[in-house]
This record gives sequence, structure tokens and C-alpha cells, in this order.
Amino acid sequence: PRPAATPAPGAPESSRGDPTPPDPPSERVHIRVPAQAAPNAMGQLREMIDRFHGDTEVLIHIQMGEHERCLRLGPAFLVARGEQFAQAVQQLFGDGAVWIE
Repeated sequence: PRPAATPAPGAPESSRGDPTPPDPPSERVHIRVPAQAAPNAMGQLREMIDRFHGDTEVLIHIQMGEHERCLRLGPAFLVARGEQFAQAVQQLFGDGAVWIE
């Protein structure tokens, strides 16, 4: 039997037969949750994220009085960027509650 080929030093990962992880998305969806949001609003947001599942990372900005806390959601909570998702979030949290960076 022939020995397995050895990749050249410095060869890219893909040429070594290893799966190459996808590049992280360059844009993220930001959602601002106001301090006065309804108690069930986070559950509704979760349902929206499930309904608009996609490939874009989500960051939640939770307002706490004069301060804001930012939480990055995990890979199970990726969304499809788009006008329908943005409109649904704005209906829940108000104008300016969603943006993409």
C-alpha cells in the first residue's frame, strides 16, 4: 500500500482534508429590548427568531435604566436578515429596535 500524502508545510486547511469552518458573518442583527418591554416579550422574540431562522448572528441590547447590557446569542439563534424580521421586531419593541451592523 502507498503511504498517505503529506501536505506541504503552510498548506491551507482545506487541502489537508479537514473541514474548513465557515467564515463568521460580517454583519450582525442588533435588537434593543427596552426596560419597559412586556413580560412575555422575550418569549415572543424567541418565537420570531425561530420563525426567521437564518445565518446571521444576533446581539440583544437590554436596557436597564440608564445602562444597557449586550448579549450575543448562540448559533442556535441565527436569523435571516430582512425586512419581515425587522418589521416583526419593531412591532414588538418599537421603532429603532432593530439594526444591522
